Amino acid sequence: MSFDLDTLFVGRQHMHLTTTESTNKYASELLAKGEVAEGMVVTTDYQSMGRGQIGRSWYGSSGLNVMCSLVLKPKFLQPRQQFQLSIAVSCALRRSIAGLSPNKEVAIKWPNDIYVGSRKVAGILIQNSIAGSTITNTIVGMGVNVNEQIFPPDLPNPTSLSLLQGGDLDLPRVYAAIFRDIEYYYLKLRNGHSTHLLAEYHTHLYSRGQVTAFAMADGTEVQGIIEHVDEQGKLVVLMDGVQRSFAFREVRLLAAE
Repeated sequence: MSFDLDTLFVGRQHMHLTTTESTNKYASELLAKGEVAEGMVVTTDYQSMGRGQIGRSWYGSSGLNVMCSLVLKPKFLQPRQQFQLSIAVSCALRRSIAGLSPNKEVAIKWPNDIYVGSRKVAGILIQNSIAGSTITNTIVGMGVNVNEQIFPPDLPNPTSLSLLQGGDLDLPRVYAAIFRDIEYYYLKLRNGHSTHLLAEYHTHLYSRGQVTAFAMADGTEVQGIIEHVDEQGKLVVLMDGVQRSFAFREVRLLAAE
């Protein structure tokens, strides 16, 4: 698979695999073996053990979807700032999906899923390597449902760009758009625009300001109003008049599950 790129470094070094267990795992193994250029991308037609957040698997038929991992080296960030990278990548992928889905409402579901309306179209899994006070390497795994038409019945709310548009998309062009936007937002972050990125993230935050159902870690279901996400990535929710903050895995949104 080849791309018509207009990037400086994202996707310039590219490895395509017909099949693999996981592109994140493969990228991690490459990093362990030696120097890998920033912006290197591993893509695949099919991954047998792809996963998303909270250990969930990522479904995708062979050759129909975006399945890739991107290597970044955000040494300009301290470990306490690592959620800024999630913000930048989420905003970038949301922008790509919005560009490919005109006239659709595209949002970021905390922490970094991409939704069109009430349906999930893309997911992100970020793995950081930290040494001392530096994030040395980051692997950004991305899955985007592009030309998938039929999903397993146990998936609660999936959709694809093809289903949204009523026709197949050219997969290399989708990849190229994503790589362009990722690079643009990553450079914005590197140039110190984290405050603006957080504001954009909040502008497109799924269910913000709305009464939303949540499941607590113990399974209890409650309701609250999403106010914002803080700089550490905690979800700030108004519950019974009290502002509460939740780290990832401490609470789960149920509105679109």
